This record gives sequence, C-alpha cells and structure tokens, in this order.
Amino acid sequence: MKIKRQTLKHSQNTGENPLKRVYVTLTLIYLSSFLFTNFVIYLFAVYLNSTVVKAIILVRDFSIFILLFLFLPRRISKFVPNLILAVLFFLGSVFLGFVMHPSFSSSALIYLRLYVFPWLFLLAGYFLGTSFDIKPQKWLLSIRIILVVYAFLSLIVYVFRRFLLSCYNFEAFADITLKSYYDSYYCLLKNAVSYDFYKLITSGVTRLFGLVLDPPISGIILSFGAFFLFLKRRFAFLEIIIIVASVLTLSKGAFFIIVLFVFLALINMGLSQLRFYRTRQVFNVLVMLGLLGLLFVFMFMGNIGLTKSITNHMQGLSRGIQIMFSSPLGTGLGTQGNFSPESSVRESFVGALGAQVGILGFVSYIFLMYVVAKSYITQLKRKNYVYWGLSLFFFIYLLSAFFSESSISLSGGAIIFFTYGVIYATMIKRSFESRKANKSKMLLKKSHV
Repeated sequence: MKIKRQTLKHSQNTGENPLKRVYVTLTLIYLSSFLFTNFVIYLFAVYLNSTVVKAIILVRDFSIFILLFLFLPRRISKFVPNLILAVLFFLGSVFLGFVMHPSFSSSALIYLRLYVFPWLFLLAGYFLGTSFDIKPQKWLLSIRIILVVYAFLSLIVYVFRRFLLSCYNFEAFADITLKSYYDSYYCLLKNAVSYDFYKLITSGVTRLFGLVLDPPISGIILSFGAFFLFLKRRFAFLEIIIIVASVLTLSKGAFFIIVLFVFLALINMGLSQLRFYRTRQVFNVLVMLGLLGLLFVFMFMGNIGLTKSITNHMQGLSRGIQIMFSSPLGTGLGTQGNFSPESSVRESFVGALGAQVGILGFVSYIFLMYVVAKSYITQLKRKNYVYWGLSLFFFIYLLSAFFSESSISLSGGAIIFFTYGVIYATMIKRSFESRKANKSKMLLKKSHV
C-alpha cells in the first residue's frame, strides 16, 4: 500500500497520469485486434452465422468511440492544429453528402463507415498524444513489434499453405472454408476483404494474404515497415522480413507506397549525408529495392495482367472525376465504388469519394493532403528526422488512395491513422514548447538590454 501511494505521489509530481500505461497498453491491444480478428473469424467461420460475425466486427469498430471519450482532452484549447481542422472539414463534407442524398442501404452504410472511421482513429491518436506524455520512440517501437509479429505469423501461414500442405489438397479445403467465411462476412464489411485472392487461390498464383485475409490490405499494412526500415542505421533484419512479406502479397498499392517513399526519402537525406556510418542503412534500402524489383518481374511472369489492372485503376479515378463534375453535389453514398453493384467507378478510393460526395468531398481530401505535405516540409526544414519521415509516408499513403480503393480501410489503415495522430500530437507539443522557449529567450534578452 505504501509503495502504491509513493508511485501515485511520484506520478502526480511528474504530471503523469497514473493510468497512462494502462490506457496505452489497452490501445495497442485494440489496434492489434484489427490485424488478427479476420483470421480468428476465418478459423471458426463454419460455426458462426452472419449475425455473430457482424456483431463481433461492429463491436470492435465502434469501440473507437470509447477511446475518443477516454482520451478527449478535459481542457478545451484555443489552438486547434490545421490537421484537426482539415479532418473536421472532411468529415463535415461526408456527412453533408449523406444528408443531401440520405440512404440506409448496406452499400451506403459501408461507405459512411469507410469514409468516417479511419479519421476517427486519427483523432483518437491525436487526443491520446495530447492527453498524455507519449514518447514517440516508445510508441513507434511498440508499433514496430506489432508489425514484426504480424509479418512472421503471416509468413508462417503462407509457408504452411504453400509448401507443407500441398499434398493434403489444402487448396480445396481453403476454397470451401473461405466460401463459408465470405458468405457470412462479405455482405456487410466489404472494405475489410475482397475476392481478389479468392479468385487466384486455386489458379496457381500463391499470394500472401496475411492475417487480415486480403493481399492488397495486408500489403498496405506491411508497407508501413518501409518507414521503420528508413529509421534504422544498422542492418535491419526484422524490417527486411516485413518488406519480404509485403512483396509476397503482390500488392501494387504497397509497391507504389514503398518505392515512392524510399525514393523521396533518399532525395531528402541528400547524398552528402550518406557517409560511411550510414552504409548499412543504404544497404537496407538497396535490399528492399531489389526485392521490389523481383516483385515487379514476378507480376509479369505470373501472368496476372499487370498492365490491364493498372489501366482499370486509372480509369476508376478518371471516371469518378467525370461523374463528380457532372454531379457537383455527388450521387450519394453507396452509388459508386467497388461495393456498389451498379457502379461504373472501380478501384479508386478518391474517385469513388468524388463521385459519391461531390466536389466538396474531393476538395476536403486534397486539403487534408496539403496539410500533411505542409507538415512534412516544415519538419524537414527543422531536420526532425522521425516527424518528417512519418509525414512523408502518410502523405504517400493518402496519395495511393487515388489509384486504389483498398488503401484506406479499417483493417489496413487503423494502425497507420492512429500512429500518425499520436506522433502529430507530439510534434505539435514540441513545436509549441520550442516557440515558448524562444519567446522566453527574447524576453530575457530585452530585460538585459
């Protein structure tokens, strides 16, 4: 009892909330659930009906409101960062689009959830970062561990299916079980899964679908490993494992994010900084680029139809923009996109957004990207290595949504959105403290004069 009182007294003296460790631990477990829930449901799909599956997923998703309540700052600050204003602007445009064309069809509710919930995770992460003294290095270390565990387990499942069970006709077993899984699951939460690998699983092309049971989404999750590889100055074996897993998903979105991030990050670092002590970091990058090169070659050799697929993604964006200008107020949620049966807009998150919500929704998304890009440039000038690196990754992640609808999802994006919210909060805190210190120095100099 005496020890507990001393601990509580110490936490009060340091200004640290005694529940911080509990909140952070539970939050990390909750974020991890978005990576593992699908696989658990898959294992028991034969024994679960659609109502149970929907209940499990919806309880998990709507729990974000509990985090928002727990982390909501008790004091209302006069200063609201540009990113938070941009998020509120985006959410307002989505709700306005919903009110202009009210619909409670399954497709409309799916897109309402898809457009709103990822940004709620960013807000929850921001509130966590402002309510508690979160150390960026410790938080990123926790996320890195989660990604490593996810990559290793996904690779184990991949090897187990690809090599060890081939003689037991595992593909036929998977085909039956997956059908049961989709029959009970696909009807509601379509942004969490796709039929992409379901069509390919018996065609001779083996893709790593990860524990979220979707190659494109799993590739997006694992592409986050590129940021952690970028941070390492020594040989990063675990980060290389994450990139290998991302390569095996054959995800074009992950390929786009990783290559563009590495290319721009190396340019920002500058050739003058690539000295001897960073040779291992450069080696990590070269190994990763080599793996991605093999991915590019394999996609052609696998006869997946890469050129046709890329064309479909580009057409989805252009078609969505055409509909947006022909219907500036949008056609309503659920009328376009992959999850609308009669849609002419496919494979583009931003294209579907513009077509459904209208010009205001499209502009609000561009404004979000502008705010993130501005933050990246500001931190680059200040040489804040972690902050500008993460802002660059998040900007490219948002950019990938122009050409892929699976880029932004809860299963694939919850951990990325939440992490950026946490780190952005610490970035704002650091900037505010720096300005306050500079003002104090200026006042001190004036007093001496």
